Amino acid sequence: MVLAARNPDENLDKPTFIPPEQLYITSRKTLISGKDIKPKIKYQNIENITASVDKKIGNIYISKQTSTDIKDAISLEYMTDNNGYWLNIPQISPNKKHALIMMIGNKLINTKLIKSKQAGTLHLPLNIKDNDISSYNNLIIASIPSPFASLDLKENKDIISTSLIRFTNKVNLIME
Repeated sequence: MVLAARNPDENLDKPTFIPPEQLYITSRKTLISGKDIKPKIKYQNIENITASVDKKIGNIYISKQTSTDIKDAISLEYMTDNNGYWLNIPQISPNKKHALIMMIGNKLINTKLIKSKQAGTLHLPLNIKDNDISSYNNLIIASIPSPFASLDLKENKDIISTSLIRFTNKVNLIME
């Protein structure tokens, strides 16, 4: 995945929802080295899911509690306690796999491979360490669906949803 972030050094001065479509441009490619053999990957099974009646793919977002409503998304957060934040991932189909990438500023903090057997909104607790954050940082989280699926239309009939990389809205973290 290639990621370009628009105005990465601009910080929020008040809580403002800026959707990911205004922030990120991505391109997903398949790199094959040697024989084209799919690796056997272990995914973490996510069972903390809230059933959702929403039938469209929504943005992923961070909230202070598990949520199925993007109106609960944080944007400018003064952090005193690093725990108690949740990543919410709406998923309209069951049996999906995702790669999650978390960055603070330009530093890769965490990657995780997850799957779920149900449709609905997946809820993952976020534990951000103090040493990952300086005084003021942008938090970027990307969800890459079916991370090891082929991007060849002949092999992958679901290429549209496979190539849709989703991001959180603009989130600034300030350590107090």
